[in-house]
Amino acid sequence: MKKIKIIALTILLSLLTTNLTFADYWIYYWTNKNYVKKTFSKFDLMIIQPYNFNLFKNYTWKKICYLTVWEFDWSENELNNLGLKEAKVWINNEWNSIIMNMSNLKWQNYLLNKSNELKTMWCDWMFLDTIWNDWQELWWIEIVKKLRSNWKNSIIIPNNPHNIKKEIFDYVDWAMFENFWDYGTKAKSWDWEWYNELSNEYKKEYVDKWKQVYALSYWNTFVKNLLRKKWWQEVLQLANKYWFQLIFSDYNLTKIYWYKVNRKLIKFK
Repeated sequence: MKKIKIIALTILLSLLTTNLTFADYWIYYWTNKNYVKKTFSKFDLMIIQPYNFNLFKNYTWKKICYLTVWEFDWSENELNNLGLKEAKVWINNEWNSIIMNMSNLKWQNYLLNKSNELKTMWCDWMFLDTIWNDWQELWWIEIVKKLRSNWKNSIIIPNNPHNIKKEIFDYVDWAMFENFWDYGTKAKSWDWEWYNELSNEYKKEYVDKWKQVYALSYWNTFVKNLLRKKWWQEVLQLANKYWFQLIFSDYNLTKIYWYKVNRKLIKFK
């Protein structure tokens, strides 16, 4: 009887995990109320900027709040006022942000305090952005561990943790693969080999162990519509191959164009 109960529980947990694992998701970093109103009911999960939280107060599913980990998004004056000047590494002109030294304890404490603020805003889960590949991997791991101890019962999703995905596996729940398969990547090219190898690693190390990978691809405005749609279909086939959940968005995450339901692309209207 005990064995039967264990088997039944295992089946139930697998069904619940599968149901949640393949949830439709959306990322939105803008403030258009009409767009939000017509959109949020279509998705099970949303990754949002905390300062846009009021836009989603009627959303009843899971709200995943964004926390940028490697960058400070405000001015140098504000950085200095917070006593974080010594943690500055360099300025990222592309995003008008400041790259931070992850080993700096003041910066680590700042991130922990920001994560506490997300709790007070009734964020369900947390999305860790700008976990890029650089010389600070050991401190990335340390930060993720600290944030996990602070969010023991919540879902944590790191963005592009390519170099440390094995090391943080026990401290995160899912992962995101941003910029999944650039437009025009030719078969057997260096880029193709890199994408393929990395995607296979995520499937083996995450998806096959019941941790979903969310793939984000970007709309290419410079490509004619027919070619763009053909490329989307190719990227969908790749996402299906690895069992990644896929959406296509504009580069600034203000619109969604297509998203994956089961194994098909659905055009957003």
